[in-house]
Amino acid sequence: MRKKTQKITVFFSVLVLGLLMVVFYFSVTQADSVKPFLMVSLGDSLTAGTFANAPLQKGSGIAHKAWGPSPIDLSGELKEWFDHQFSDGYTVANKAKLSWASGSAIASHYQFLKNYLKNKGETTSLEVLNFAFPRDTTAGLENQVRQLIEVMHSGKYASIQYITLMIGSNDVCAREKNTKIQSDLFRKNMMNAFEKIAQIKQDDPIRILMVGIPNITQLGSEQIRKLPHPFGRDCGYVRNHVLHFCDSMLTWQTPDELLQKESLIQERNQILEEIAAEIPKRFPHLQISFTRRLSSVVITPDLLAMDCFHLDQAGQVQLSEELWKEQPWFGY
Repeated sequence: MRKKTQKITVFFSVLVLGLLMVVFYFSVTQADSVKPFLMVSLGDSLTAGTFANAPLQKGSGIAHKAWGPSPIDLSGELKEWFDHQFSDGYTVANKAKLSWASGSAIASHYQFLKNYLKNKGETTSLEVLNFAFPRDTTAGLENQVRQLIEVMHSGKYASIQYITLMIGSNDVCAREKNTKIQSDLFRKNMMNAFEKIAQIKQDDPIRILMVGIPNITQLGSEQIRKLPHPFGRDCGYVRNHVLHFCDSMLTWQTPDELLQKESLIQERNQILEEIAAEIPKRFPHLQISFTRRLSSVVITPDLLAMDCFHLDQAGQVQLSEELWKEQPWFGY
């Protein structure tokens, strides 16, 4: 009798253990099936949406005490105001809401991709992470990619569906006489970043829209420099004497000097285009589409933020729409 009881006990113990294993198996597979897709944005302040909620034009929805009858102290309060806007919290807020790539409050690439997947009948959710950091050069791209790799190693996401990459403006803005050394370093930094991204293994290809450097020099045109600024004076004064944003590319004395600056942008964009062709040959699971679209986009006063350099919300929307047409994977 005792042996029979022992056999029954063993039987039920094995049965319970088996049931637990089945439950565990299905819980794991179910967890895997509901992992969201991921979209990623890499770059600098433009992709971070810096100042996107601070339009230059009056009456565009941002209330500030400077928009009164008299200008404020340009050397004091204005500088303090801009320094505050460059705080991490402010920048992160614009990444989430107003970035052309990742914003939830505008027609961003994140919103476009969500709608595309939904219309294709995809039930897996899509999340977005924006690692772009203001003032980053291509040297800072390594840290952004490192954060991306850490996220993918966490196992939280099913796969990366799409990456936007726009960087290089701060490289050409740097005051460096030896452009050959800087160009070589520029190429090395970009190659290192892609080699690290290639370490991410997934069944789906990793689709990367690489955006060429915009024609920054047009911001140095007389039309932009002479724009009246809500804080007083004009954009040229605010930018060159208070904020010192990219002075080296926004000021020139002769047409030949302007041509040299434009040639530097073209040369760096040529490097980016060559890398976009080279990397997929080495890493076939990386699909890269390079665009120079921003070289021909005209920046008008109604698209500028308070620093007369970055784009406001309307500018971010136009940027998003222009660049969505340049990616070949998700229609438009």
